[in-house]
Amino acid sequence: FTSIIYLLLSKRKGAPRDPKLPPQVKTPIREHMKQFLSRRGPQYLLKLTRDMGCADYEAPTATLPFLPRIFILTDHRSARKALEDVESTKADFTNIFLERTTHNGPNVITSEGHRWKHVRKSTSTAFNPANLKKMIGPIDAILETWVESVLEPCMKTQTPINILNEMNTITAQVIADVAFDYQFESGEREAFLHDLSICWKEFGEAPTNPLSSLPVTELLFPGLWRGRGAAKRMYGFCGKILQAYREKSNAPEGRKEHKLIDMILYDMEYADDAERCRDLMAYMIGGFDTTACTLSFALRALAMNQSEQTKLRHQLRSHQSPGDARNCKQLKMTIKETLRMYPATAMGSFRKLGKDIVLPWSKKILPKGSWVLTQYYCMQRDPGVFEDPNTFMPDRWENATAEQTKSIMLFSVGRRGCQGQGLANLEMNELLYKLISKYRFDVVEEGEPQSIVFFKPVGTLLSVSLAD
Repeated sequence: FTSIIYLLLSKRKGAPRDPKLPPQVKTPIREHMKQFLSRRGPQYLLKLTRDMGCADYEAPTATLPFLPRIFILTDHRSARKALEDVESTKADFTNIFLERTTHNGPNVITSEGHRWKHVRKSTSTAFNPANLKKMIGPIDAILETWVESVLEPCMKTQTPINILNEMNTITAQVIADVAFDYQFESGEREAFLHDLSICWKEFGEAPTNPLSSLPVTELLFPGLWRGRGAAKRMYGFCGKILQAYREKSNAPEGRKEHKLIDMILYDMEYADDAERCRDLMAYMIGGFDTTACTLSFALRALAMNQSEQTKLRHQLRSHQSPGDARNCKQLKMTIKETLRMYPATAMGSFRKLGKDIVLPWSKKILPKGSWVLTQYYCMQRDPGVFEDPNTFMPDRWENATAEQTKSIMLFSVGRRGCQGQGLANLEMNELLYKLISKYRFDVVEEGEPQSIVFFKPVGTLLSVSLAD
């Protein structure tokens, strides 16, 4: 049955192609989807873009009338035009993974209209500069505890650190504390991360078989049931966080109005606590996983490029105060270069076009109703924009061109841009400043960048020692 579905999707119309459209990939759709949905999807699209010889093109599309055209955009001008267009919306199919993970319901990330607008409005001050300043102390305390309980014991026993696992541990604790005013009890953090990893595997990789997305045939996939069980447990845990804060806020001076959870709890436009719990899950996942991926890639890149690590350490130590060190130019360039080479959302952002769009550089037309993928990994490794795009070179940002700056969409752009980017930047600056100033990181196992919903350094092991 699956082969029949693919066969139907691989047929082409006999009519001549409209010359106003971007060129179309010639790869058979079955092979294209296999590569596109694999863990090396970003790398596949980068090679495909080079082979196509053009920046924007159409994916192999089906002849069936209910399936839209899909265009892949790797030119930053085209991508910005699609993302910033007010009539563009998120493509519905991209919501399947996250809605399954938030226990089969819409959330602030997947919603449009009033459901999205009232949450963005009520939580708009959660990550403003005044609130971010209050988060530095808790972040430092969490990092210090991790250094004492994990990093230094590993250093003494010369035990390599799985850097992705450890950064997930730190950033999960940070978002729970600074956003939800919650301290994990014994085993809760590990259980949440374990359940999330199940959802990544069972929901994030399930779409490689189209039958898994159909309401009836999904019953044939045991992995989806494991994922549903994990999502239900995470949903229950977020309900516990919500109830704990409700009880705390009822006590005298118990409310902390600057916390994200307070803004969610007292937003009376929510239909019920089920909606609140799904948004807590969405914020929890979005608030730690992407940051952990970037921190892991930064430490991996610095461990693989010792001269850059030494240069950064020298610059950090040259500052007289922690505040100055956090704003160190070399540190900011290092983070920006990491985000360029290893964007957490490497596969990009999907949008459904609400009107015809004319591409600014080629004048080709993307028809209304099409789905477009703005592909960050390809965009940010464009050799026409970046010299030696596959080389980690933080200093390239010292005198960046306007085109280089516009090619970087670190937290997406437009009205659906990342709400928590202030917290992400604060965490990355604070953790890298504290770690690189004192410790040296070396590669034991490079691991491999893989796309498992987010782009992650899978299998990377680093050793740690005191820096000279």
